[in-house]
Amino acid sequence: MSYFRYLISLAPTASFAFLAIFAIHVRCVESATPPPSPLSCPPDQWWDGNDGPWSTFGMQIGTPPASLRLLPANGQGAVWVIVPEGCTKDDPTDCPNSRGNLFKRDTSSTWVQSDLYQLSVIEEKILGYNNSLNGIFGTDTVTIGWKGDGGPTVENAVLGGLATKAFYLGAFPLNPWPVNFTDIQNNKPSLLSTLKNQTKIPSLSWGYTAGMYNRAPKSFGSLTLGGIDVSRFEPNKLNFSMAVDISRDLEVAIQSITTSASSTPLLPKPIISFIDTVVPFIWLPLEACKQFESVFGLTWNAASELYLVDDTLHQKLLAQNPSITFRIGPQATGDAVDIKMSYGSFDLLASPPLVANQTRYFPLKRAVNDTQYALGRTFLQNAYVAANYEYFNFSISQATYPDTSVPQRLIALPARGASSASSSSGLSTGAIVGITVGGAAAILILVFALWLFMKNRKKPKSPTSPSYYPAEYQDSVLKAELGDTQIAEAGGGPVAHEIGAGYKPPVRYAPNEVFELPSQGLPVEAPTPEHSVYTTPYTTPGTTPSPYPPSRRPYPPRRPAGE
Repeated sequence: MSYFRYLISLAPTASFAFLAIFAIHVRCVESATPPPSPLSCPPDQWWDGNDGPWSTFGMQIGTPPASLRLLPANGQGAVWVIVPEGCTKDDPTDCPNSRGNLFKRDTSSTWVQSDLYQLSVIEEKILGYNNSLNGIFGTDTVTIGWKGDGGPTVENAVLGGLATKAFYLGAFPLNPWPVNFTDIQNNKPSLLSTLKNQTKIPSLSWGYTAGMYNRAPKSFGSLTLGGIDVSRFEPNKLNFSMAVDISRDLEVAIQSITTSASSTPLLPKPIISFIDTVVPFIWLPLEACKQFESVFGLTWNAASELYLVDDTLHQKLLAQNPSITFRIGPQATGDAVDIKMSYGSFDLLASPPLVANQTRYFPLKRAVNDTQYALGRTFLQNAYVAANYEYFNFSISQATYPDTSVPQRLIALPARGASSASSSSGLSTGAIVGITVGGAAAILILVFALWLFMKNRKKPKSPTSPSYYPAEYQDSVLKAELGDTQIAEAGGGPVAHEIGAGYKPPVRYAPNEVFELPSQGLPVEAPTPEHSVYTTPYTTPGTTPSPYPPSRRPYPPRRPAGE
């Protein structure tokens, strides 16, 4: 076979290879849809609740949308809303506003009501909420955030309408499990699962810290879906596995509780507790509560079942400004993380109907048995929890309060089995383009070589021409020139390495790559946030604050546009 005929015979194969590479390139680029970014839910800049104040998060519900202020609920999959029945003629006139606004289902054209069902909540069964918790269930359209925030919209989201005052505010659900109605076969997907299934968040994960009102300056809460905000916590290497009981999945061991006010431990022995964002209190065994009473001068009020704090005690504790440290670990002994809390985290206000008149209280509760041990929002003022339901683990870190000028640092936690590369083929877009360009270049080189041969085909043969060699050596020379793995000793010459089936180009990652999970799930060593944390000690305004909202908001209300 002559050199010319050999090149001509390769042309169809090379053209087909080029077209195949190009088709693969187009298909891979089309399928290389980048994963969604984590969703930062902006705080609505209100401080709400009759047991707080607490930083709430806005959500638009219904058509036309009503703007509601909600608290995160890690044990719930449905959105809790306060319905008009939750404010009666006997309630103060500001009841709708104090409860985060009401959802008037009769005015929403997209509301579809289900039957009346009993709310299944761990707080009712375990923590002694005796009020009737019947809910008016249905589905409606919800949008995370307020108008102008650009948050995603979910249609047919499950809502539970609350009239009881056992839970004073509505709830922003963080649980991924389906919402069951009459039986396990009759269920609806949770809000978190729907957001992931509609590719609006990358995974079934979230990060949350409650924020803190009693700081200088005040710090709003932080809620991220599908990832975490590393600017809001101090990283550590400790991971926790979720409990088998899904109603107590965020279960931890409190190894010890100590205080700067006394050398005596506040917790006699380690206990197992669960983290619950729905309730404000810290529930501890009676022995521990007695230690708190002795060290801080607290008095249990049996009527309200609260540790009420009068002005004298408040001023004493304010001057003392004790710190309290919770040592939290996966087991009763061993590795742990310290969560440090100031007195300001325990200086909360109780308002009607929790008490007859607004008063300060210390958010500690006496647990009847070990099933009631819980760490509520009081603890989460100083702790950041990142829960990952893709790998069934979570982390707890000391919360930080960056300056408002410090940008968020969001890291996506990918879905289980997802690669950090954006392409499902395993190649980055740059690598795929490189393959295509390389294939096109090879075709051009082949055509150019053919043109040179045709131009010089009538010239005398020379020792540098392939056809100069005897026929028995020509096949070896051609193999070398077309990319054989060995250069023929007889001919030598340039080698053009062809891209075969086993070729794997290097994968190049973008600088803003999605965070890759280690085997445990959550990042064990996240980047250290580059910001300064306020160290101003907690101070109380000179006058006792009046009922809230709106007078306890530090800034003008961030009202939805158009209202």
